[in-house]
Amino acid sequence: MRKYLESLSVLLLTVAWLCLGGIFNPSMAKGITSEVNSDLEVYSRILEVADESGRLLSGPALDNQLSSSVAPQGQGFFGVKGFEKKVRPVADFNIFGKALEQLKNDSDPAEDGLSDEVKILLVAAEAGDPVSQYELGLAYDFGQGAPENKAEAVRWYRKSADQGNPNAQYNLAVSYDTGEGTEVDKPEAIRWYLKAAEQNHLAAQHNLGVSYSDGDGVPQDQAEALRWFRRSAEGGFLSAQKKMAFIYEQGEGVPKDQTESAKWFRLCADKGDATCQYNLAVAYDFGEGIPVDKAEAIKWYRLAADQDHANAQFNLALSYNSGDGVPKDRAQALKWYRLAAENGQASAQYNLALAYDNGNGLPVDKAAAIKWYLQAAEQGLDKAQFNLAVSYDNGDGVPVDKIEAIKWYRLAADQGHVGAQYNLGLTYKNGDGVPRDLVEAKKWLTLAADQGDADAKKALRGLR
Repeated sequence: MRKYLESLSVLLLTVAWLCLGGIFNPSMAKGITSEVNSDLEVYSRILEVADESGRLLSGPALDNQLSSSVAPQGQGFFGVKGFEKKVRPVADFNIFGKALEQLKNDSDPAEDGLSDEVKILLVAAEAGDPVSQYELGLAYDFGQGAPENKAEAVRWYRKSADQGNPNAQYNLAVSYDTGEGTEVDKPEAIRWYLKAAEQNHLAAQHNLGVSYSDGDGVPQDQAEALRWFRRSAEGGFLSAQKKMAFIYEQGEGVPKDQTESAKWFRLCADKGDATCQYNLAVAYDFGEGIPVDKAEAIKWYRLAADQDHANAQFNLALSYNSGDGVPKDRAQALKWYRLAAENGQASAQYNLALAYDNGNGLPVDKAAAIKWYLQAAEQGLDKAQFNLAVSYDNGDGVPVDKIEAIKWYRLAADQGHVGAQYNLGLTYKNGDGVPRDLVEAKKWLTLAADQGDADAKKALRGLR
């Protein structure tokens, strides 16, 4: 402890000299504060959500054919707030050079849970340095060099924020927004987001856009949301660029503009975002806002697929299967179907099941076919539900199970699958696994006949 006290006395003299006109200033201690906007992806807690349940670009597909539905573009990206409390490695807390090294080498283990680096920050923070106050807040927020203490983090963020530090203002806003270390207080969150945003803090601008878009803490105002999203996006913030792309793709508060949407998708795709790469590929594939360019589509599908983007993997498989933009290659198609299927893409699971079921490029394997049909069926894919029902009805790869067959026929029929409606009608007409019920039979056969099914029309005539 004596060595520590001797080192601390040297440190305090150093701090005093630095703070009283020596070489200390915030930019030397931390780097310019705008850095938080330039490399947010390095240490961040971004929560990016893109619901990929949008439109399908497809025609009808028969159940004995590959699913050729192009996976939908990611839609419904409603700008989930990204809470980029930037964490720096402990080594970067070195703001006093040789004084810190001496303290690290000579001091006894900290008795209060604070590392030597954080003790140095504490000295500067208590002396009123806003950057050190912000860094100390981070240390308590993430338990780096100090015991994790969200309330203490908020206390230091507030001290720094009150002195105008935009990063601290942003983190304080996040704390009020999420209730970390303090009570949830949406108006207070908005107040601090605004202060940081007015200093061009890109993440704060993005989160303000989300707040106005959702009416979260402020009256809902899409025009104001767009204004803040645009400012953040033009500053290079990826989440905001992605949001701008979806705003124009969906026409959220603005006229739909595929050209503008493609522009923003390219900007975030160039930064390596898989969802943007995928959507840019779809734009090139179908000429949405940009000229059709199959080679560019394949390029961007592949970049997204290499990041495990399931829909990109599926579309790349479709391209290889049909020779659309690449030489036709069944082995490559199956490779990408499998990767997409393993990542939960329902149409890829169905197509892989078909390959095993029919021996198309793979050895016939009924058990594997049932496995993939089931996974796709459980996600609600009607074609998979129908084929699974047929398998149980006929005992193809599984024991005959009429009850299970009827269950899957009904699920597919309820989605309008004409084959399932016809088979379900026949099941009730013949009493096959269920009590004979001509009313129910007529109901399902009529639905199938109304979709033009000739066999259903013939079966209906037999009921009259």
